[in-house]
Amino acid sequence: MRARCGCKCEAKIVKNAISVVLSIANAHSKEDHEHEHGIKYLSHKQKCLVAESVKIAPMQTGRQLMQNIESSPTKVIDRSLAKSVAHMVRRERKSLTSVALEGVDVDNTLGSLQKLSEVLWIMDAFAAHKEGDCIDLFKPYVIERQILEADRTMFMSFAT
Repeated sequence: MRARCGCKCEAKIVKNAISVVLSIANAHSKEDHEHEHGIKYLSHKQKCLVAESVKIAPMQTGRQLMQNIESSPTKVIDRSLAKSVAHMVRRERKSLTSVALEGVDVDNTLGSLQKLSEVLWIMDAFAAHKEGDCIDLFKPYVIERQILEADRTMFMSFAT
């Protein structure tokens, strides 16, 4: 019979400074094996910490986040998880950007900016309003746009 963590152990061994306790009746969890094999993935609490940190400072890198956390007595992420933190920072930043930009992936091309301006175009919002949809008063809309392809430049005016 396998435990919840998927291992074949039939007993739980608890080591401390005074004794070693072998318990067959108590099932163990994945955390009991973390120190044996090394921690590879972030815990749920650490993932929440990284997600909140990215929302607060979206331009910081994983390395900067690790440096900021080192000085905190309550927030701890082991240095061996630096790659996991960097991966999670990139993923959270990408999801944050996609929500803020209505799901449009914006890069350094005019096409992506044009697509963004079409998604946020005020005249489409007016047309939807005539059909019964409400206009969000706090959402930015593009009220004017001009594309200069020869100069690789695009001008957009936003309003709420």
